[in-house]
Amino acid sequence: MVKKGAVKNISISMEDRMGGRKHVTHVVGVESFGLSADELGAEAQRKFKTSCSVTKLPGKTETSKEISLQGNLMQVRGYLAVRSRF
Repeated sequence: MVKKGAVKNISISMEDRMGGRKHVTHVVGVESFGLSADELGAEAQRKFKTSCSVTKLPGKTETSKEISLQGNLMQVRGYLAVRSRF
């Protein structure tokens, strides 16, 4: 699949919940590298043994999805580097 325009970066961020005791890791922009957010979310859920949800980002022109993983999973960077093979 070929798309016009610049390739968007993959954004990985962590959000604190419940006063720093619980965390949520958000991953956005995996579609620009040819990865399916739904498949990657299901695979990451099995690999990291955590809860995962995939939601569409708000906005009419926004076509990418956000993967939300329960927990402080900043090691997902290494997993995406191996998974995307770039």
